[in-house]
Amino acid sequence: MKRLYAYAALLPLLAAGACATGPMGPPIAYGPPSGPHIFIDTPYRAADFGWSVQKGSNGIRGSSPKGYSCAGASVGLTPDGPYSRERIVKLYGSAVRADRPVSDIRSKTIGNDNADLARFVRRSRCDAQGRFSFDGLPDGGYFLIAQVSGGPEPLALMRHVVLRGGDVEAVALTMTSAPR
Repeated sequence: MKRLYAYAALLPLLAAGACATGPMGPPIAYGPPSGPHIFIDTPYRAADFGWSVQKGSNGIRGSSPKGYSCAGASVGLTPDGPYSRERIVKLYGSAVRADRPVSDIRSKTIGNDNADLARFVRRSRCDAQGRFSFDGLPDGGYFLIAQVSGGPEPLALMRHVVLRGGDVEAVALTMTSAPR
């Protein structure tokens, strides 16, 4: 939100002109940083994620896609709720599964992101063989996000997983498109 106000403060400067002369003479451009700016329309409500902190009997056993590895990297598990679903779709272009260059995801700025969502995100670490796991999960939907390397650039893989009734879901992360 502070960033949004900072942009609003720049509006008079932008109206006066897109650049000004710096003390040494060369023009200095004013304006927001480059990169896509997105906004979440769905309001964040902590109550939408309260279910995800309960103790459950579900689990996930995951692995990297063939030819790629998440060894040593953190894997995130975000509970599915109205806010997180819109956030995932705007970052990854899908609420089901996606693979995107990490640089593309990191270049996007969410103008009204709510940092409180992080308290509901679970983390695991990939072992040397590119495997990871989550245990004690309650019933519900989750967005599994892992960073993998092995191609020309690191990729962020996202997959939606639904757990019910004590499932231990085997999740072999796969590419949604041809290797890059």
